Amino acid sequence: MPILLLLLAYLGFISLGLPDATLGIIWPSLRTEFTLPQSALGLVLVFGTAGYLSSSLLAGALIKRFGVGNLLAASTLLMVTALTGYSLANSWAMFLASAFISGIGSGAIDAGLNTYAASHFSEKHMNWLHGCYSVGATLGPVVLTAVLSAGLLWRWGIGALALLMFSLGIAFVLTRQRWNDSAPPLAAHAPRNLRQLLGQAPPWLQIMAFFIYTSCEVVAGQWSFSLLTQSRGLNVTTAGALVSAYWACHAAGRFAFGFIVERFGAERVLRWSMALAVICAALIAQTFSTPLTAAGLIGLGFALAPIFPCLMSLTPRRFGEAASHHLVGFQTSAATLGILSLPTLTGFLAERFSLEMVGVVLITLALAMIAVHEILLILLKTKTATQPVSSLD
Repeated sequence: MPILLLLLAYLGFISLGLPDATLGIIWPSLRTEFTLPQSALGLVLVFGTAGYLSSSLLAGALIKRFGVGNLLAASTLLMVTALTGYSLANSWAMFLASAFISGIGSGAIDAGLNTYAASHFSEKHMNWLHGCYSVGATLGPVVLTAVLSAGLLWRWGIGALALLMFSLGIAFVLTRQRWNDSAPPLAAHAPRNLRQLLGQAPPWLQIMAFFIYTSCEVVAGQWSFSLLTQSRGLNVTTAGALVSAYWACHAAGRFAFGFIVERFGAERVLRWSMALAVICAALIAQTFSTPLTAAGLIGLGFALAPIFPCLMSLTPRRFGEAASHHLVGFQTSAATLGILSLPTLTGFLAERFSLEMVGVVLITLALAMIAVHEILLILLKTKTATQPVSSLD
């Protein structure tokens, strides 16, 4: 295992998380400076998501054309450009343009790092890498909060993140050739071209699993506070602590499952985690006991922790390394769509019926995740084996 690249991957995932949770910290200052309505925050998310989807969907073709190393170097420097644009923005239009560029950069980095890690690192390291993303998402707000608390403008905090990202970009530039070493293909039934890949059910089921997973994760994270305070009668302090515990257990779970998956394997851990997610979702949905709801929410954070990294790690083993170059980008795109769509739908259901629909949605998503994954396993086992190929058209 290339230790230097592993260390850079860890730093990459931390850096990927650094800017993602800072928007909420700088938004009050940003809104005042540009005289914006509260609804304008949605525009930043729309532009960022548009950029992310653009690059992640094309990641497979970009990796094939330029290699993982060149993609990581270019996209990281693109992130530096975006963060610099944020810090120097003298108009709302410039800030939105920077958000689009940031989305392109983060989508390419995400797909590039996941593609390389899935083919070269074990499930243990894949879980730890995604745990490092949570570390970055935690540190980003800390940096911005410290800057604002010191009486400095938010621009200085974003500028500091740009400098950190620039350092990572230089490291990627210097090591770009090392990232392009290919690993042996692992799947026994790799498709021969992209059209064949997308003409089969298993890849679409794998993609769907990512969509359902992130939907479940974000619905629980975004709507549990409202459920607990407005429907279950908990005070704000207790409910906030429980939501924080949900995210903390989610981050800690990824590091813990790094050890567990090494012993029991990714397939078994996935089944256990998905089954536990159903149980925890049922505990959240029940209305008889508040302590059980609390236990369900905290347990759900832990149960969901290994699913994304394990599914990502298994992609080249299930479909071949060449196919995974495309699939990883499609999977991260589906995950992003899941973050945007189902939490919004849950809001409509809560408004139409009641906030108790949050529990119903969580149970439905957890059960759907199991169903999709089990059907995927059945199709993969019954598929006629063919020799994997080294590239896709």
